[in-house]
Amino acid sequence: MFLLDHFDGILSRSHDAPENPIYSSSSEEERKANKLPILIYSHSFNGMRNQNQYFCEELASKGYVVISIEHTFDAALTIFPDDNMKPHFAQCKEGEVASGEPQQLYKFYSSLLETRVKDIHFIITHLIYPLNEGLSLPVTAYKGYKDQLSRRFKNFLDLERIAVCGHSFGASAALASCINEKRIKAAILFDAWIWPLPKVVIDPAENNPICIEQPLLFIQAPKFLDEKDFTTRNNRDQLATLLERGKADSKCLVVLKSAKHADFLDVSFYAPILTYITGFTGSLFPLTIQNILVDFTSAFVESQCPPRKPEMFNNCISKNYVHHDLISVKQF
Repeated sequence: MFLLDHFDGILSRSHDAPENPIYSSSSEEERKANKLPILIYSHSFNGMRNQNQYFCEELASKGYVVISIEHTFDAALTIFPDDNMKPHFAQCKEGEVASGEPQQLYKFYSSLLETRVKDIHFIITHLIYPLNEGLSLPVTAYKGYKDQLSRRFKNFLDLERIAVCGHSFGASAALASCINEKRIKAAILFDAWIWPLPKVVIDPAENNPICIEQPLLFIQAPKFLDEKDFTTRNNRDQLATLLERGKADSKCLVVLKSAKHADFLDVSFYAPILTYITGFTGSLFPLTIQNILVDFTSAFVESQCPPRKPEMFNNCISKNYVHHDLISVKQF
């Protein structure tokens, strides 16, 4: 609870910008000409919706509508508007099957993945589309503010630029949601965990109908977690197979050369020296990493979603990140 109370103390300004066109009385024509892209964020296993707050707010400052999901029971702790709390129950169940057969653990994570995919589908169907139509939200979380939201976003959301993003198991969810949710137009994956995905997605058969066709951007650390664990030790090879044989329209792999798994989160902002000394994070400066994530995410969405601007992603690659040997980039 101490950690969650600390997050509540963060002074967010991304929702309070009177000069933003959403707050003005824009005409219908102006709204249609300046529609806002949407990014749905899925947190890591046992994570929380505000674990990448810097990234989400920076994207919002660039004109994105960012929706970060707290996956109930899968998150560290979920607190509902009525202060009802639902703790993370999955860790206990994981312990019950971790000593068993790999198939048991795979089945366990597959069930969690299926729930996350339903969460993302729900957000698109029952939040994004109603907001764009100016309908009153079918939720109570916003209380008296929800009608204002509906009016402000009416005809302002670009439904042709809906992207999903996630970290680790959240990246697994983002990938899995692309299989049947064709309203998603691109996916950005932070240090993606490949093992929980359906095997036919990792290595698709020639005529297999289950595949991911949306453009994919992977931003990875050189190594993925514990390479002795059977759920993670083949992550690099599984990712390579997906990139080589996957049917996505466009695929790109960006490697943060000195990063570790936790570097993709905001945790390194709180105690950068301590997290580096303990080996929890790598040697890259936290702000540099977050700026790379923001720059590549926005450039990828703009280059892959209509009206496509491929030069934006090419310009991002040619920035000083490559020149200073911070990243490597490979396109497929």
